[in-house]
Amino acid sequence: MNLSVTYLHHCSFIVETHEYQLVFDWIKGDIPETNKKRICFITHSHIDHFSRKVFNYDFDAWVVSSDINQREDMKISIVDPNDTLHLLGIYVEVYGSTDLGCSYLVKIGDLTLFYAGDLNNWHWKLESSSEEIKEMDDWYLSLIEPLRDKKVDVLFIDIDPRLEVDYDLGASQLLELIHPSIVFPMHFTSDREAFKKYLESTQIDQLVPLIEEPSRFEFKLVKEYD
Repeated sequence: MNLSVTYLHHCSFIVETHEYQLVFDWIKGDIPETNKKRICFITHSHIDHFSRKVFNYDFDAWVVSSDINQREDMKISIVDPNDTLHLLGIYVEVYGSTDLGCSYLVKIGDLTLFYAGDLNNWHWKLESSSEEIKEMDDWYLSLIEPLRDKKVDVLFIDIDPRLEVDYDLGASQLLELIHPSIVFPMHFTSDREAFKKYLESTQIDQLVPLIEEPSRFEFKLVKEYD
């Protein structure tokens, strides 16, 4: 399958296949016009993941976390963790978050992607107590456990330099459960220089080296079948 991914800003991405244009957590950047089926995903209402201006765009369908004040209608599906959806030929599983809102597993034919939103192991090892660290670690691991052995092709996951010592811990823990072909980092814009250094030393071989906004990447995914 041919796939293109455009990184717009922070956690905003456009994923395109032959038939679909999927937009995730848009806050700024150009969304090109298209004759493809257009679906917008919003994980939660924090201002670095959601701008109400996104509703000025014309989408064929919307998947919107329930913490956003928006009325459900024929095009807009309001969702919570553990919901599932079939819309416009794709399948969506809604997962939880260690912050506000939710995360999404999206299946388009043979392609499966997971978009984490703010699902991450959020802790500051140099500032948090051992009890706080354990509580977050247990919570995060419990939320990602249902993803174990899911056949995910493309992963969008937070790698945030503000977490300092363990700022890719959540990504590493998830990659012990699933084995995507491609990993897109998110949430790194708080310290681009630190993230550039991280890219030079990361052990995540599948990580796409995002820095510039916007950046477009083209892939041909070859599926392996059992």
